[in-house]
Amino acid sequence: MTTIRFQVPRVEGGAALIQDGTGHIGVEGRPTRQAEKALTNRHISEAVFLTQQISAESGMCHALASVRAWEDAAGAQVDENGMLLRELLQSLHLLQTHLVHFYYRALPDYLPMAALAEYHGSNPSLRRVGARLRQDTRSTWSSATIPLAFTRQDADQLAVNMAQAQRVVGTLQRMSALVGGKTPMVMSIGPGGVGVEVTEDLVFRLDRYLSEVEPFVSEAQDDALLLNRTVPGLKNGGRGEGAFLSSGFGNIGGKSSTTLPAGLFREDNIHPLEGVFLEETAKSFYTLPTAESGSVMLPDPKKDKAYSWVKAPRLGKLPLEVGAAARLAVGKTSGYLSADHPALALMARAGIDPQHSATSGGRMAARAGEMSLLVDRAREILARLIPGKPAARSSWGVNSASGTGVGRVEAPAGTLQHKVWLDDGIITSYDIISPSAWNGSPADDKGKSGPLETALNGQGIDLSSKWGQRLASQIVHSFQFSGADAVE
Repeated sequence: MTTIRFQVPRVEGGAALIQDGTGHIGVEGRPTRQAEKALTNRHISEAVFLTQQISAESGMCHALASVRAWEDAAGAQVDENGMLLRELLQSLHLLQTHLVHFYYRALPDYLPMAALAEYHGSNPSLRRVGARLRQDTRSTWSSATIPLAFTRQDADQLAVNMAQAQRVVGTLQRMSALVGGKTPMVMSIGPGGVGVEVTEDLVFRLDRYLSEVEPFVSEAQDDALLLNRTVPGLKNGGRGEGAFLSSGFGNIGGKSSTTLPAGLFREDNIHPLEGVFLEETAKSFYTLPTAESGSVMLPDPKKDKAYSWVKAPRLGKLPLEVGAAARLAVGKTSGYLSADHPALALMARAGIDPQHSATSGGRMAARAGEMSLLVDRAREILARLIPGKPAARSSWGVNSASGTGVGRVEAPAGTLQHKVWLDDGIITSYDIISPSAWNGSPADDKGKSGPLETALNGQGIDLSSKWGQRLASQIVHSFQFSGADAVE
């Protein structure tokens, strides 16, 4: 069997899979842009903005992780209003990304564009699209050969909701711009809080927009349940090992129904999130740092036995899965989320236990369930904001800080960490470990692959066949994988 290379469609930054002569499938990734090296010798304030360029799907979370690392190194404090606004931005960002991913990344694996050729519903825009597809039979959009698993009525409704999702995502973007200054790159996040004045008008407008979003979230959740119910094998396909990592979410003001704790879920038990995240490169195109390169790993595209541009993050030598499934598994097992919590109730309706959700269907159901938690969290934040009180605290010495700082945040696809070394405010070294690196990591020095490779290699996939390529695409999308985020 010769080496086969398959470019997965609809992945930010691209995702190439390679299947070697033994049948093993690896995640090749894209060549490094050396973003970490580019940050060296710059002032730390630049990192908050430059790291957002790594990925549109998690750019705002990169800003949060960067500023948290800066504050950790400087010992800076954040006012409650500022922390609440940051969490609001994070909640809106995760909700928006979950919707975009479901309707425009994952759903086309099951609902081909060709299905729109048969649309005869009442939506005028979709009727025009259907008419054009019926006329243009040569287009690859028109001639997709994916079997349609849905009834005609369900397919039409999914198409309508896909169109409506654009409007809802636009509303979420307007909300993010009100707090972040603009979107997708936010400008208001800085050490000590958020540079936005909290007014009654701001809270009112955000609340009004959220009321417009909420009904559609229920529609999207029903669509995710429909997909899980309709597609055979989705609940059990794409299975990983089920060891989960979460850095926690929404922990201002103590435990509530919208907070998720940090922790490691393994073998049905919760363990504290302790230890240092390490990156292995046994099968990655990198060599260890030299005296000349400082702490930055050097790209080595000709490295013997390497096959991936993605590094291999590990905690205690363990490859761990991150993402919504991890957050809910840790949340349930730790007791933070009760069994009747809306997020867990939705997964129960799908017939999926959060503690055993390391499957394609489980990851999808977890993201759908998490949407309820994100909406509730946004409502809780709006109720707690205090108009007239500052959202940012001035901290002396932050611009000339020296030392090491770590910032962790839950991005849409999972745990994101920034670590910075500062000398008088200047970056001497910078390290980023992204969620797509956790999930898409290659084999380590023990030969243990990351969650995505484990899922791909447990299915008997042949990438030379259309069926194998379609199944591989479904598994990659189930992880919310981003090629741009996996390789900095």
